[in-house]
Amino acid sequence: MCLLGDPETVLNRCTTALVSDHEREISDDYVAAFRKACAELGGLGERLVALADLRLPPAKFPPGFQFNPNQINFPLSGFRLVGVVSLMDPPRATVPDAVAKCQAAGIKVIMVTGDHPATAKAIAKSVCILSLDQDPQEGLALAPHQHGEVPNTQSCLLTGEEALDMTNEELESVLMHYQVRICTSSKSNNTWSSVVMNSFSHM
Repeated sequence: MCLLGDPETVLNRCTTALVSDHEREISDDYVAAFRKACAELGGLGERLVALADLRLPPAKFPPGFQFNPNQINFPLSGFRLVGVVSLMDPPRATVPDAVAKCQAAGIKVIMVTGDHPATAKAIAKSVCILSLDQDPQEGLALAPHQHGEVPNTQSCLLTGEEALDMTNEELESVLMHYQVRICTSSKSNNTWSSVVMNSFSHM
């Protein structure tokens, strides 16, 4: 069975990794090196997809076995991380001009993406949502801001996981007081984006 998707999500489902044709346990050092590599590739604006595999016992999963994603009847952990694929998927050439027109009209731009945070930042800079020397504040869920404490000139990067951990008041405060907002998530569902959009509807 194969698994592919967001690097962090795939990593969390793996217990071993394929390194130089040898399978090894995933250690803290490996996790740190993996995250560093993803951040470096994402910083180039490249889209990242991790791949993993798992050998299923033929007796339990014979040919023709019906996998059911609605009522999970197959393993979700214990995978072997095989590697990460880095893809160039640049924005359309018309995006920077569209962003500039929105900003000139006084429209605040929010970027919602499923990309790795480093990729999201690089793309935001390439389409002029962020300036080249601008780095958004991160980790807001670890130190949530109260209403009025966030400067009106800063940008922020908020993950879907952080948004889901915030109270409605904390999330609305962040979305209101930061001029540029980038929201990312490794989740394959729309729960987190719905929470963000719902907060905007109350602003």
